[in-house]
Amino acid sequence: MDEAARPLQPEDPTRHSLLHRIRAGAGPDIWEEFAACYGPLIQNWCQRTGLGAGDCDELLQEVFRALLQALPSFHYRKEKGGFRAYLWRVVRNQALALRRRRLRQPLPLHPAAEETLTREGQEPDAVWEEEWRKHHLRRAWERLQRELPPHQLEVFRLHGLEARPAREVAERCGTTVPMVYKIRHECMRRLKACVERQIELEG
Repeated sequence: MDEAARPLQPEDPTRHSLLHRIRAGAGPDIWEEFAACYGPLIQNWCQRTGLGAGDCDELLQEVFRALLQALPSFHYRKEKGGFRAYLWRVVRNQALALRRRRLRQPLPLHPAAEETLTREGQEPDAVWEEEWRKHHLRRAWERLQRELPPHQLEVFRLHGLEARPAREVAERCGTTVPMVYKIRHECMRRLKACVERQIELEG
């Protein structure tokens, strides 16, 4: 059963998550799944901080190399931000290490990113927080696309995502205005529930 669809067990909300399977000693297929899941998040943060494609690729490789060593013994500490903050610290530390290796050819970071890497403390920056939210929305939307019929997805895409007028969408999709509102409401509810489940499973 898909982990986001499984009834949540209150005594252990993460036992079927990717991180749990990694800590349990899962094989390379799980690492590929992990990289496919979190790679775009890390790459988007890299690009928004001003890194070129080559530097992004190098940083991504170093981050996953560090995670490969550290994640099997990772333990949740929600008081420190859980996995969201943990992954940010790994990315930040590897970015600092890459920066140190490039003293003769400084990384072309935006001023805000330079400040993020050199400031005191290790709380995630605003760009990371925004990309984290987008990451979970992307995953939830991908799941919704697998679950809903094309007709409902088209209505939600036009009215919920592109903000087209309900009457226009109803005429285009051969439905009624009340049904357009109903589909939008239900899709938004399911997206929100899916994001919340993903975050809870993630820790």
